Amino acid sequence: MPRTVFPLHPEPPLNKPKSFRNSIYIRKPVQSIDRIQLSVDSRCREACLAVFNAEFQCRGQHPDKRDWVWEFTFDRCRVQVVRYDPTKPKASLWTSIRIQDPTRLCQEKVAEIIIMALDSIGLSYDRASVTQVEFALDITPGSPALLGELTNLLQASLTMKHARAGSHSAKDTTHYLGKQGNVRQGTKGIRCYPKEGNRVRVELQANRGLLGPKGVTIDSLPLAPDFIKVADYARLYRRLSSREVGKIVAKLIPSLANRRTLLAAMVRADVEGTLAEHVVDQMDRIRRFIEKRGRRYDRGRLFTEWRLPIPLQGENS
Repeated sequence: MPRTVFPLHPEPPLNKPKSFRNSIYIRKPVQSIDRIQLSVDSRCREACLAVFNAEFQCRGQHPDKRDWVWEFTFDRCRVQVVRYDPTKPKASLWTSIRIQDPTRLCQEKVAEIIIMALDSIGLSYDRASVTQVEFALDITPGSPALLGELTNLLQASLTMKHARAGSHSAKDTTHYLGKQGNVRQGTKGIRCYPKEGNRVRVELQANRGLLGPKGVTIDSLPLAPDFIKVADYARLYRRLSSREVGKIVAKLIPSLANRRTLLAAMVRADVEGTLAEHVVDQMDRIRRFIEKRGRRYDRGRLFTEWRLPIPLQGENS
């Protein structure tokens, strides 16, 4: 079994027990596509539904707040057709078609049905687009007993290649990196959460702003699982120790008394958890501290990066 050593902090973090391991062996990560979302002119909806009902297995329909959802399965994939709230004129002009765990065959079939529907009423193909694709990188520890530690490591260390200030948010066991902590805003976002099967999922949500420049259209389907590599956008960084924070403070604050006061507050915050456990939040705090004093913030010089292992090609191709 190919194994990769995942380094942890060179010294136990202040808010972690001393038994925190120095390394974790992981299996070779596997990349797949978790979900594809398409947006289609609502004038095509009835034509698409007619073919889905004839050729897919219908799982029923149900309301979702003010939206309406039709559920189908095809080639082991779940396919949803979503009619948006009719009281919102702009949203109701478009219908979403979502493919969960999409196989190559399912992508081809859905694209074929949408193109036929567009042709049937004389609409151009730009009335359908790929708006979101979730590329999932599943990381499995060599021992199931290390799942919790691997989850903590990834969530604490994860950031994006071009990280934004205030990019981190969390809900339950899922951590989000994106514009203002929202993966649906901006061109892309990253989720990290434990998943069934003793694995941790690092998920890159590629939105329209990232997919468009890469030439992704309805004709691009089927997409390969590694069409966009998660490891090209996800980055792991080690948090600074209290000693390293102290060196930054000492360099930028000439007054010894002021330096001691600020350093004590920063170290105390670190111990008490106010200085957040996640490296993206520490980066924000350090960046503000440096830029407030008229200096240039250089993340690459201050923080040590760990590269994610190169993934195998996904299983759903």
